[in-house]
Amino acid sequence: TNTPAITSTSPVAFKAHMNYLLSEKIAVWPLEKLIKALKKGETLPGKVVSLTFDDAYDNIYYNAWPLLRALNWPFTLFIASDLVGKKGYLSWDQIREMNQGGMSVANHTQTHTHLLRKLDTEDHPTWLQRIKKEILDAELAISDQITTLKPNRMKFIAYPYGEYNRDILNLIASLG
Repeated sequence: TNTPAITSTSPVAFKAHMNYLLSEKIAVWPLEKLIKALKKGETLPGKVVSLTFDDAYDNIYYNAWPLLRALNWPFTLFIASDLVGKKGYLSWDQIREMNQGGMSVANHTQTHTHLLRKLDTEDHPTWLQRIKKEILDAELAISDQITTLKPNRMKFIAYPYGEYNRDILNLIASLG
């Protein structure tokens, strides 16, 4: 699958990056473990990373997953739930397979919308309600499709395009 060059790397470059982590003995932790350690103020190993992917492009399954599975390294996949199953994107079966193999699934909204952009017809409360629905509907799709998720799991969201503001931060906090 052709993915945007600004947010993607080639399979050859990805493998080189993973080989670098391996050769430099950089620990690869699940995102939840790293965040919990940071929140508790625990001392981290000298070199530790968490691996994440956004958008659920199918090249993750074909290129990244075989390498990460062979290395037994965890990673988190942030999915925009409405894109799953569309051409060039992962299927729910592929996501479930990787989840059973140690990958974590997290929220990247329902449609990968620009969170900060209000529609012409939206006032502030209507916009916030739409964004809330984007997040909750994606979370519902994830929990419906990935039945092995722990109910008390730490929930994450990756902001599409990295965009957010104070209202979005407050909304996310209110949703847990």
